[in-house]
Amino acid sequence: MRRAAEREGRRARRRKHREKEKKTSQPDTHHEGQSTDDEETETDAVKFRAETKRITSEEKAIFEDVIEDFSSIDSIKSRFEEWKNKHEDCYTNAYISLCLPKLFAPFIRLQLLDWNPFEAKSMEIEEFRWYKSLVLFGCGDDPYDIDVEDPDVKLIPAVLEKTLIPKLVGLFEHVWDPLSQKQTTLAIKLIRGMAEVYPNFQAQNKTTQSLFAAITTRMRRCVSDDVYVPLYPKR
Repeated sequence: MRRAAEREGRRARRRKHREKEKKTSQPDTHHEGQSTDDEETETDAVKFRAETKRITSEEKAIFEDVIEDFSSIDSIKSRFEEWKNKHEDCYTNAYISLCLPKLFAPFIRLQLLDWNPFEAKSMEIEEFRWYKSLVLFGCGDDPYDIDVEDPDVKLIPAVLEKTLIPKLVGLFEHVWDPLSQKQTTLAIKLIRGMAEVYPNFQAQNKTTQSLFAAITTRMRRCVSDDVYVPLYPKR
């Protein structure tokens, strides 16, 4: 009942706004029930901002008891690069390339803590500090001289699979509103961009399958729970 009342209130506000602009704008082509219903109540907005502020303040304390050499991606990355450059055989035999995505995961998850790709102002994946730090990992002084057989070349796709996509699964399940045109447009842009850039983001990949399963489940839930079909007058 509360949701229905809030929905009708939003429609009334939009209807009033359209009536004010009707005299100076094009003929009204709006049909009741077809608006993007992505407004949130002030109560929910205040609660969300307060909770976000609390979480981000606690974030700063996570690495308080960690010495500086191990408290950031850059400091850890430099140690492994030094190991690889000086003792490459040892580095390879220890299968370090397989360990790196899990090793960097806590730092990446921390930077993604308040990331919401369904907001227009959100950062692109390639804009994050962790991405800029890891994209040339192990390339040495010449980033154009890349050994395609080097497993470290696949570090970013591996991070995508192990850390980023699981984050997106949760966002699509609990944050994305399929009825919001703005959010859905940004979601399509995100998924399309990942498919074009990352070779392991494809239908045969199990992690990618889990993401699309989450999207499909959310859409089905939206249809069954949230879709409102208005009753049109006979005219």
